[in-house]
Amino acid sequence: MPGSRRRAGERLRDHTVATIEQRTWRLAEAEDWRAIQIREELGLRALLATDYHQLGNTAYLRGRLDEAEDWYRKALTINEELRDRPRMAGTYHQFGITAELRGRLDEAEDWYRKALTINEELRDRPGMARTYAQLGLLAEARGQAPLALQWNIQCVTLFDQFPSPMTGTGPTALARLTHQLGMPALEQAWQQDGCSAC
Repeated sequence: MPGSRRRAGERLRDHTVATIEQRTWRLAEAEDWRAIQIREELGLRALLATDYHQLGNTAYLRGRLDEAEDWYRKALTINEELRDRPRMAGTYHQFGITAELRGRLDEAEDWYRKALTINEELRDRPGMARTYAQLGLLAEARGQAPLALQWNIQCVTLFDQFPSPMTGTGPTALARLTHQLGMPALEQAWQQDGCSAC
Protein backbone atom coordinates (compact mmCIF):
# COMPACT_ATOMS: atom_id res chain seq x y z
CA MET A 1 0.00 0.00 0.00
CA PRO A 2 2.69 2.60 0.89
CA GLY A 3 4.45 1.85 -2.41
CA SER A 4 1.34 2.56 -4.46
CA ARG A 5 0.64 5.74 -2.45
CA ARG A 6 4.23 6.84 -3.02
CA ARG A 7 3.92 6.21 -6.77
CA ALA A 8 0.67 8.20 -6.76
CA GLY A 9 2.51 11.10 -5.16
CA GLU A 10 5.26 10.85 -7.76
CA ARG A 11 2.73 10.81 -10.63
CA LEU A 12 1.05 13.88 -9.15
CA ARG A 13 4.44 15.64 -8.95
CA ASP A 14 5.22 14.85 -12.60
CA HIS A 15 1.79 16.04 -13.69
CA THR A 16 2.17 19.19 -11.56
CA VAL A 17 5.37 20.14 -13.40
CA ALA A 18 3.65 19.66 -16.77
CA THR A 19 0.67 21.68 -15.54
CA ILE A 20 2.92 24.52 -14.40
CA GLU A 21 4.57 24.57 -17.80
CA GLN A 22 1.09 25.01 -19.27
CA ARG A 23 0.44 27.82 -16.76
CA THR A 24 -2.69 26.18 -15.31
CA TRP A 25 -1.97 27.50 -11.85
CA ARG A 26 -5.05 26.39 -9.91
CA LEU A 27 -4.75 22.83 -11.12
CA ALA A 28 -1.00 22.81 -10.37
CA GLU A 29 -1.60 24.05 -6.83
CA ALA A 30 -4.39 21.52 -6.26
CA GLU A 31 -2.13 18.69 -7.40
CA ASP A 32 0.69 20.00 -5.22
CA TRP A 33 -1.63 19.88 -2.22
CA ARG A 34 -2.70 16.31 -3.00
CA ALA A 35 0.95 15.26 -3.33
CA ILE A 36 1.78 17.01 -0.04
CA GLN A 37 -1.03 15.19 1.78
CA ILE A 38 0.29 11.84 0.56
CA ARG A 39 3.87 12.66 1.47
CA GLU A 40 2.90 13.95 4.92
CA GLU A 41 0.87 10.80 5.49
CA LEU A 42 3.88 8.65 4.58
CA GLY A 43 6.45 10.84 6.39
CA LEU A 44 8.46 11.53 3.23
CA ARG A 45 10.17 14.71 4.42
CA ALA A 46 12.68 15.04 1.57
CA LEU A 47 9.87 14.84 -0.96
CA LEU A 48 7.81 17.28 1.10
CA ALA A 49 10.67 19.76 0.86
CA THR A 50 10.62 19.31 -2.91
CA ASP A 51 6.86 19.95 -2.95
CA TYR A 52 7.23 23.06 -0.81
CA HIS A 53 9.97 24.32 -3.10
CA GLN A 54 7.73 23.66 -6.10
CA LEU A 55 4.87 25.58 -4.48
CA GLY A 56 7.38 28.40 -3.99
CA ASN A 57 8.24 28.27 -7.68
CA THR A 58 4.57 28.35 -8.62
CA ALA A 59 3.96 31.35 -6.37
CA TYR A 60 7.09 33.06 -7.78
CA LEU A 61 5.92 32.51 -11.37
CA ARG A 62 2.57 34.04 -10.42
CA GLY A 63 4.31 37.11 -8.95
CA ARG A 64 3.44 36.22 -5.35
CA LEU A 65 6.87 36.79 -3.85
CA ASP A 66 5.81 36.80 -0.17
CA GLU A 67 4.09 33.46 -0.64
CA ALA A 68 7.06 32.10 -2.61
CA GLU A 69 9.44 33.03 0.19
CA ASP A 70 7.18 31.34 2.76
CA TRP A 71 7.25 28.09 0.77
CA TYR A 72 10.99 28.34 0.18
CA ARG A 73 11.47 28.84 3.92
CA LYS A 74 9.49 25.67 4.67
CA ALA A 75 11.53 23.74 2.10
CA LEU A 76 14.80 25.12 3.46
CA THR A 77 13.93 24.18 7.03
CA ILE A 78 13.49 20.54 6.04
CA ASN A 79 16.53 20.50 3.74
CA GLU A 80 18.71 21.96 6.50
CA GLU A 81 17.39 19.37 8.97
CA LEU A 82 18.18 16.62 6.44
CA ARG A 83 21.50 18.27 5.54
CA ASP A 84 20.50 18.07 1.87
CA ARG A 85 23.10 20.49 0.58
CA PRO A 86 22.20 20.36 -3.13
CA ARG A 87 18.60 21.28 -2.38
CA MET A 88 19.70 23.90 0.14
CA ALA A 89 21.75 25.50 -2.66
CA GLY A 90 18.73 25.50 -4.96
CA THR A 91 16.57 27.19 -2.35
CA TYR A 92 19.26 29.75 -1.52
CA HIS A 93 19.38 30.53 -5.24
CA GLN A 94 15.60 31.07 -5.34
CA PHE A 95 15.77 33.33 -2.29
CA GLY A 96 18.39 35.33 -4.20
CA ILE A 97 16.12 35.70 -7.20
CA THR A 98 13.18 36.89 -5.09
CA ALA A 99 15.40 39.35 -3.21
CA GLU A 100 16.77 40.66 -6.51
CA LEU A 101 13.25 41.14 -7.89
CA ARG A 102 12.41 43.17 -4.79
CA GLY A 103 15.45 45.40 -5.39
CA ARG A 104 17.32 44.03 -2.35
CA LEU A 105 20.53 43.50 -4.28
CA ASP A 106 22.91 43.04 -1.33
CA GLU A 107 20.61 40.41 0.15
CA ALA A 108 20.32 38.72 -3.24
CA GLU A 109 24.10 38.57 -3.51
CA ASP A 110 24.35 37.00 -0.05
CA TRP A 111 21.88 34.26 -1.05
CA TYR A 112 23.64 33.64 -4.37
CA ARG A 113 27.01 33.35 -2.64
CA LYS A 114 25.58 30.85 -0.15
CA ALA A 115 24.30 28.79 -3.08
CA LEU A 116 27.61 29.14 -4.90
CA THR A 117 29.64 28.00 -1.90
CA ILE A 118 27.69 24.75 -1.75
CA ASN A 119 27.69 24.24 -5.52
CA GLU A 120 31.46 24.76 -5.68
CA GLU A 121 32.07 22.41 -2.74
CA LEU A 122 29.94 19.75 -4.43
CA ARG A 123 31.45 20.51 -7.84
CA ASP A 124 27.90 20.89 -9.16
CA ARG A 125 28.74 22.54 -12.46
CA PRO A 126 25.14 23.15 -13.58
CA GLY A 127 24.42 24.75 -10.18
CA MET A 128 27.60 26.80 -10.41
CA ALA A 129 26.70 27.92 -13.94
CA ARG A 130 23.22 29.06 -12.86
CA THR A 131 24.65 31.03 -9.97
CA TYR A 132 27.54 32.54 -11.95
CA ALA A 133 25.02 33.70 -14.57
CA GLN A 134 22.72 35.11 -11.89
CA LEU A 135 25.63 36.95 -10.24
CA GLY A 136 26.44 38.32 -13.68
CA LEU A 137 22.88 39.63 -14.05
CA LEU A 138 23.10 41.12 -10.57
CA ALA A 139 26.39 42.89 -11.37
CA GLU A 140 24.81 44.19 -14.58
CA ALA A 141 21.80 45.50 -12.61
CA ARG A 142 24.27 47.36 -10.39
CA GLY A 143 25.92 48.95 -13.42
CA GLN A 144 29.07 46.82 -13.03
CA ALA A 145 29.39 45.57 -16.60
CA PRO A 146 33.07 44.46 -16.34
CA LEU A 147 32.26 42.34 -13.28
CA ALA A 148 29.16 40.96 -15.03
CA LEU A 149 31.41 39.99 -17.94
CA GLN A 150 33.73 38.08 -15.60
CA TRP A 151 30.86 36.20 -13.98
CA ASN A 152 29.49 35.19 -17.36
CA ILE A 153 32.89 34.04 -18.58
CA GLN A 154 33.08 31.80 -15.53
CA CYS A 155 29.63 30.51 -16.40
CA VAL A 156 30.31 29.61 -20.03
CA THR A 157 33.78 28.13 -19.46
CA LEU A 158 32.50 25.44 -17.08
CA PHE A 159 31.60 23.19 -20.02
CA ASP A 160 33.42 22.09 -23.16
CA GLN A 161 30.38 22.69 -25.37
CA PHE A 162 29.64 26.33 -26.24
CA PRO A 163 27.00 27.31 -25.75
CA SER A 164 26.05 24.57 -23.32
CA PRO A 165 22.39 24.21 -22.42
CA MET A 166 23.53 24.12 -18.80
CA THR A 167 24.74 27.74 -18.90
CA GLY A 168 21.29 29.30 -19.10
CA THR A 169 21.50 33.03 -19.72
CA GLY A 170 25.32 33.07 -19.65
CA PRO A 171 26.02 32.99 -23.43
CA THR A 172 23.37 35.62 -24.20
CA ALA A 173 24.65 37.89 -21.44
CA LEU A 174 28.22 37.34 -22.61
CA ALA A 175 27.28 38.43 -26.14
CA ARG A 176 25.38 41.48 -24.85
CA LEU A 177 28.23 42.54 -22.56
CA THR A 178 30.83 42.00 -25.28
CA HIS A 179 28.81 44.22 -27.60
CA GLN A 180 28.58 46.84 -24.85
CA LEU A 181 32.20 46.72 -23.65
CA GLY A 182 33.98 45.68 -26.84
CA MET A 183 36.10 42.73 -27.87
CA PRO A 184 39.27 44.00 -26.10
CA ALA A 185 37.40 43.92 -22.77
CA LEU A 186 36.29 40.34 -23.46
CA GLU A 187 39.83 39.28 -24.41
CA GLN A 188 41.29 40.87 -21.30
CA ALA A 189 38.69 39.39 -18.97
CA TRP A 190 38.98 35.96 -20.62
CA GLN A 191 42.75 35.88 -20.08
CA GLN A 192 42.52 36.72 -16.38
CA ASP A 193 43.11 33.82 -14.04
CA GLY A 194 39.63 33.36 -12.64
CA CYS A 195 37.34 36.16 -11.63
CA SER A 196 39.56 38.54 -9.69
CA ALA A 197 36.74 40.83 -8.57
CA CYS A 198 34.25 38.04 -7.87
